[in-house]
Amino acid sequence: MPSFDGDEADIKQAHNEKMIHCDAVLIYYGNADRAWVDMKLMNLMKAPGYGRTKPFAAKTVYLAPPLDRRKQRYRTHSAEVVVQEGDAFTPALLEAFTSILKK
Repeated sequence: MPSFDGDEADIKQAHNEKMIHCDAVLIYYGNADRAWVDMKLMNLMKAPGYGRTKPFAAKTVYLAPPLDRRKQRYRTHSAEVVVQEGDAFTPALLEAFTSILKK
């Protein structure tokens, strides 16, 4: 979960600490724009520079409504992409992500 309390430097430091110590990353792409999602994926590539010593166990971008044609065609080599069809959350879409974390 992102931190929103504190000044900009504190928020950035908290984010970098999470990047160093987390096991996996799930990027929720709902109302955000593509540039925000791409920026988060670029942060993952920078994680070794922040002090991360091992690769992430899993990286997934979860595409949620509102969907449009461009968003539905979203692809990246940096993470798995899953697409929620319809308005209801579908837990099965995250089975691959969660099974990696359970190991």
